[in-house]
Amino acid sequence: MRKYKGRAYVTLTLLAIFFLSPHYYGISVGDYLIQKIGVPPWIKLSETSRLHLSVLIGIIILIVGFICAVQYYKKTDPKITRKLLMACVIIALVTPLASEQLLYLFNSRAAGIHSVHYVKENSRCQYHSDVGGLQLDCSLMIVNFSGKQQRITVKPNWDSFPDSLWYSSRELGEKGEAEELFLGPRSKMVHTVQYCAPVGQGVLWGSIEAPDMIIEEE
Repeated sequence: MRKYKGRAYVTLTLLAIFFLSPHYYGISVGDYLIQKIGVPPWIKLSETSRLHLSVLIGIIILIVGFICAVQYYKKTDPKITRKLLMACVIIALVTPLASEQLLYLFNSRAAGIHSVHYVKENSRCQYHSDVGGLQLDCSLMIVNFSGKQQRITVKPNWDSFPDSLWYSSRELGEKGEAEELFLGPRSKMVHTVQYCAPVGQGVLWGSIEAPDMIIEEE
């Protein structure tokens, strides 16, 4: 049983690096995985502070695994520290490329809107109001996995935005027109779009991280 401890420590270390490494979508693999099980990667502690849960988990596992692996192997393998560091660097460099190829492979048969992925976590909007209403400027990362150009429309899911920004859905009616975008084959781009809406109250300005958007096939 004891001989497996060292392997377990090394495995923990490498898994932690994989967990912290960047994904093709521009977020960490840890963020991507815990979102898949319905857990938010960021936990709000107060109005001004947040805790990055996936990073905290990854760092704790990395520290425990690395220290235990070095302590376990240092007598039989004096170069264990260097070997572990090299393995960690290789995994961190390879993960984005590997995740890109896997995603394109898994989505190779997808067509139409099913081949389009909106990277919510890597998108944001800024807003400000004036006498003409409220202007919303958004930078949205959108991936097209198919080998064909895609034509889509994008508009904010206004009902998911803070209540202080907008009138009720009945008062807003259509809430503005959707923006039309053309996505190149096998592309990942940040698209800039702009929307306008009536102001819910007073003078407003600020930003929204990971905005909820509605994407439809044109």
